[in-house]
Amino acid sequence: MAAKQTADSLRPEPRIGSVTRRLVRRMAGKDDDELDRAERSVAYSLVEGYVSVVANLALFGVKLALGLIAGSIALIADAVHTASDSLTSVVVIVSAYIARKPPDAKHPYGHGRIEYVAAVVIALLLGIAGFEFARESFARVLTPKPLSASWVIIGVVALTAGAKEWLARYAARLADRSGNRALAADAWHHRSDALATVLVAGGMVGARFGLPWLDGVAGIGVSLLLFKVAYDIARDAVDSLLGRAPSPEEIDEVKRRAHSVEGVRGVHDVVIHQYGARRFISLHVETSAAPSGVDLHQIAEGVEVEVAQSGHGSVCVHVDPVDRDHPAYQTVHAAVTAAVSDDHDLISFHDLRLVGDADRFTAVLDVKCEPGCTDLTKPRRHIEAAIQAHYPRATVVVELEPVYSY
Repeated sequence: MAAKQTADSLRPEPRIGSVTRRLVRRMAGKDDDELDRAERSVAYSLVEGYVSVVANLALFGVKLALGLIAGSIALIADAVHTASDSLTSVVVIVSAYIARKPPDAKHPYGHGRIEYVAAVVIALLLGIAGFEFARESFARVLTPKPLSASWVIIGVVALTAGAKEWLARYAARLADRSGNRALAADAWHHRSDALATVLVAGGMVGARFGLPWLDGVAGIGVSLLLFKVAYDIARDAVDSLLGRAPSPEEIDEVKRRAHSVEGVRGVHDVVIHQYGARRFISLHVETSAAPSGVDLHQIAEGVEVEVAQSGHGSVCVHVDPVDRDHPAYQTVHAAVTAAVSDDHDLISFHDLRLVGDADRFTAVLDVKCEPGCTDLTKPRRHIEAAIQAHYPRATVVVELEPVYSY
C-alpha cells in the first residue's frame, strides 16, 4: 500500500486515544495497528463521521436556541452552518462505505477515489451555505435589528466554538494518520464553523455596546470564510481527481529505497498513480549488464519489496541493464553530460546504452526536458553532434521522457 511521503507525512504520525482505538476496532474488526492504509482510511472516516454527526446535531440545537433567544441572524446562520457539518459528515460516512467496496470489473483499482468526490460535495455544500449567509447578512447590515444577547449567551457561544475546534483537530489528526482528503476537508469544515462562531460572538459583543450592525458584518465574515474554505477544498480534490503530481519528497523516498538495493545503479521513470489510500507505482532501475537474467529478476523483486515496505503500495519494476564497461561508454557519457548542460531546454538524461562495437555502435538515451518542451529536433542534433565528434560512425537515438515520470 502507498503512504504518501510528503513533507507532512514524513513527520511522526499523530497518536490517537484509547476511545478512538476502540471505535476503530468496532468499525474495522481489527486493531488500529493491524490495518493497512486503505483499511485505516475507511475506518477513520466512519469513526470521525459518526462522532461529528452526534456532536454537530447537539451543537446545532444549542446555537439555534441561543440565536432565537438573542435574535442574532449571525448565530442562526452559524447554527445552520453547524447543521451542514452533519450533512458533510454523512457524506464522509457514505464515501467510506463506498471506498471499502472491493475492486470489480468496472473499477479494477478499487473505489478509493470516492473520497475526492466526497470532498467536492463538501465544498459545494459549503459554497451554498456561504451564499445564503451572505444574502441574509447583507440584509441585516442594511436593516440592523436589536440583539438581546446576555454575557451568559455569549459565553456559551464561545464554548461551542471551542467544541468545534476540538472536532476540527480530531478530524485533522485522523486525516494525517490515514491521508484521507475527505477527512481533511471535513476538518476544515469544522474549523470554519469554529472561526465563524468566534466572529458571531464578536458581533454579539459589539451589539451590547450599541453597534447592532456588527451582527450582519460578522455574518458576512462567516460567508467569506466559507467561500474561501470551499474553494480550497474543491481545488485540492479536483487536482487529485485529475491526477496530482507526486511531491518531490515522495519521489526522493522511492528513489532512495530503490537505490538501497544492491545492484541498482540508477533510478528513473518513476510513475505514481493515486487511488484514494491506495497507490500504484512503476519505476525503471539501471543495473550492470553483466548479471544473468535470474540475477536481474532478483534485483527487480528486491526493489519492489523495499519500496512496498516503505508504505508505497503496489510496485512494478522495469530493469534497464547498462553496459558501462563498453569501451566508449565513459567518453560518450561525458560528451552527453556536457551537451545536456549546455542546452537550456534539457534538464537531465539517463539510461544511456551503447549497442555495438567500440567505434561503430548505437547510443540510446532518454532525456528530461523543461516544461513546455516538446520538440527534440535541436537537442537531439546537439547530443548527436557531441557524440559523433568522438565517434563519427555512431548512431544516436534520443527519446523524450514523459512529463508524468520522474
